[in-house]
Amino acid sequence: PLRRAWNATVLGIGVAATALRILFAARDPRTRLHVRLGTRKGASWTQPIELDRLKAVGRAYGVTLNDVLLAVTAGALRRHLLAHGERPHDLRIFMPVNLRPPGQPVPASLGNRFGLIFFSLPISLADAEQRVRAVHARTQRLKAGRQAAATFAMLSIIGALPVWGHRLAAGLLGAKSSAVVTNVPGPREPVMLAGAQVDRLIRGGAAFAADE
Repeated sequence: PLRRAWNATVLGIGVAATALRILFAARDPRTRLHVRLGTRKGASWTQPIELDRLKAVGRAYGVTLNDVLLAVTAGALRRHLLAHGERPHDLRIFMPVNLRPPGQPVPASLGNRFGLIFFSLPISLADAEQRVRAVHARTQRLKAGRQAAATFAMLSIIGALPVWGHRLAAGLLGAKSSAVVTNVPGPREPVMLAGAQVDRLIRGGAAFAADE
């Protein structure tokens, strides 16, 4: 009971600290990634990149595959902003983090169990190697904290609020960040669909925030 009370106290402090950090954080710089919400949507994909190539980059710099993918995303957003005549500021993103223990079955009620990490992408850095190292340093600092668990608790609290609370939270989070970036591991075994083996998956990379 004492240990449980201590863990609850630590989590409560983490939730409060995370909420205050988000609340008092400056707005993300205004870029073309922040637009008024409308009906027009768009999607684009990169050319396929071999997973072994990305892993080799990670090994060469002593970083994780996720670090490499985030650095690639930062480089792509930098080129996108420069191509449209905008200054490539560092921009904040939210990254979903799975909190369900490995091997734990999904309950009959379904539902996700994830928290969010507030992360600054080093878009301002022109050198690709510097971006990789900067991403790694920033993710290492985040791993030492309890931000994902704290935001999971925050999302649970927000989910219990009336509709106006949902809108207020969405507006606040949208103003403090420019995108949600996530990666989802692909199947480790061959997958069949309608009698044919699936040889390639198409997935999204970043969902950008919009101002309402």
